[in-house]
Amino acid sequence: MAVRNPLLVKLDNFYDTIKTLSSTSSPEDLDSFAAFFAEDCIAFLKSMREISTPSIGRNGVIQDFKNQLKEYTVLERREIASVVSEDGSVVISEMEHRLNVCGELLEAFPITAVVVFNGDGLITSFKHFCCLSPVVEIIQRKTGAGPYSKEFLDCCD
Repeated sequence: MAVRNPLLVKLDNFYDTIKTLSSTSSPEDLDSFAAFFAEDCIAFLKSMREISTPSIGRNGVIQDFKNQLKEYTVLERREIASVVSEDGSVVISEMEHRLNVCGELLEAFPITAVVVFNGDGLITSFKHFCCLSPVVEIIQRKTGAGPYSKEFLDCCD
């Protein structure tokens, strides 16, 4: 039986922690999530669409993730394929997540993570690559607000 790479195990543990979190999670639970990150990390937790506003540092990761949890939570992570770089510091993982978006299930949300770890096994760079349109569509349908609203699209003519 092959031994799983330690960084893949860390990423598994990271997503296992994410699956336990919700908008009502305690500060201690959020601290457990943030403990996966280095103090000086840069993270794009939702997608690379936020290229100009990454989460910076553990406190930034906590604040931005708390806001994300108000919109959706990860119920399940299905790993499709993961690789570790030759130098052993980068994990690239293709996944499908099962999400709860404002109380509605999104069964197969494709996402790829590129995660850089330091020598202590902490995340220094975290990037989610995905298209948030299915999530945004549900949020907009549930709340009436969002980038696909008639008012928004009318202003783009």
